[in-house]
Amino acid sequence: PVYESSTILMINDDRLASQSIAPLIPGVTSVQQQNAKLLKMKILRRENLVTLIDSLGFKRDEDLQETAQRQQQKYPGLSVEEIKEAMLLESINEHIEVEPIGKEFIKIIAYHHKPVIAYRMASLLTDIYLNQSLQTQLGNIKGAIQFSSEQVEKFRKRLDESEERLQKYRQGIVKSKLNDHPIVSANLDQLNSMLVSTNLEINKTEAELQSLRLKCSRHTNSVQIKLNSFLETSLSQLYSRSEELPQLLLKFDWKSPEVIRLRNELMGLKGEIGKEMYRLSSQQITDENQLNYYVSKKLAEIEFDILTRNRHSITTLLEKYKMNAAADPEHDLKIKRLEEEVMMNRELYNMVLQQKSGTQIQESMKRTEASMQYEIIEHAVKPIKPIKPKKVRLMAMGAMLGLFIGIGIIFLLEYTDDSFKNKEDVEEYLGLIVLGTIPHIRMKLESAWFDRFLKPQLAVPIAMMLGGIIYLIILMFK
Repeated sequence: PVYESSTILMINDDRLASQSIAPLIPGVTSVQQQNAKLLKMKILRRENLVTLIDSLGFKRDEDLQETAQRQQQKYPGLSVEEIKEAMLLESINEHIEVEPIGKEFIKIIAYHHKPVIAYRMASLLTDIYLNQSLQTQLGNIKGAIQFSSEQVEKFRKRLDESEERLQKYRQGIVKSKLNDHPIVSANLDQLNSMLVSTNLEINKTEAELQSLRLKCSRHTNSVQIKLNSFLETSLSQLYSRSEELPQLLLKFDWKSPEVIRLRNELMGLKGEIGKEMYRLSSQQITDENQLNYYVSKKLAEIEFDILTRNRHSITTLLEKYKMNAAADPEHDLKIKRLEEEVMMNRELYNMVLQQKSGTQIQESMKRTEASMQYEIIEHAVKPIKPIKPKKVRLMAMGAMLGLFIGIGIIFLLEYTDDSFKNKEDVEEYLGLIVLGTIPHIRMKLESAWFDRFLKPQLAVPIAMMLGGIIYLIILMFK
């Protein structure tokens, strides 16, 4: 027996694009305009059938494996798998038909001696073709989406890098300005005045130091005082606080309480250091005059060191002021250039992002159109009754065939029968006068029906007719 299962698809021409502009869009064509033969070829294309074979698991059949191994001897250039695939493709092409029904419907029919296989063949082939059709329509648009995504990532990275460069440059300027005190004209005058007075004090202290060194004896100049913790701490505070004076003059003038407080603190530290050094030196120097010269020399060395450091700090501040004054226009130009770069990268990023969104919308339209293109009107169902053989039809065909053959033979036998039927035939063909006839004596079992229908010349055609009917009935029940 042969079972049949089928699926009916309706071909829609529903498109999301306007009918007036649809012909202008590449790739948008009416499915109804496709040639029925071409559509059949698309459904029965090799890739779809191979996928169907793999889904049904036909290649695992042991009999097919043995047959393919025997066939490989005839075709040594092919592998067993290739032979199996070729045999299955040939077989499955004989069991599947695609019939167009008008212009809007397609019928996919599958035949098999097992109802489950027929049902699965029809349903799976339908799903495979619909999925393949969807993938084909989305193939080009997926490439465009991938390209758009790559471009978005590329320009997003460029934008981030340019924004990071701008942010770092601005942060560097802000940090530099926070570390460097702003210098205005009044502060600049104070720094210049302090620089002049510092130079004068350095010259004065240097001359005083030379004089004290000459006044100290050889023994006194060779004395080394070991600094205690108090003296080390006081000297450290004196140096650090002295370096704050130029920085403080950037904000305040000489008469401000902050400057006066710092100067008094420095004078106090110098007095404490002098007292401690006098105490320590008195332990090694007994001469009062030499002791005073030695302490004064040490204090002058400390003062000279402090003045030198202050001059260096003031000079550094003035140089920074000159550099910042010269660099401000350059900073503005660079910031402007970086901002233009950020703006350009942002515009490019927004453009490719918009392009990606448009491509995604196009993909959504394509997917919707593809899903609307084919609609399953009648799903495949598992057949209950076989379509072949058709018993009643075969019986009728057998009876009619036997009847026609029997009637033909009857006419043939009658036509070729040259025996005499009555005395008129004898007189006509022989030209003799019939003197008498011997009547046929009926037996008891004989009757008029037997004499009419079971004549010897009718026995053969009746037997042939009955034989044909019996043969067709046997064929029907195979």
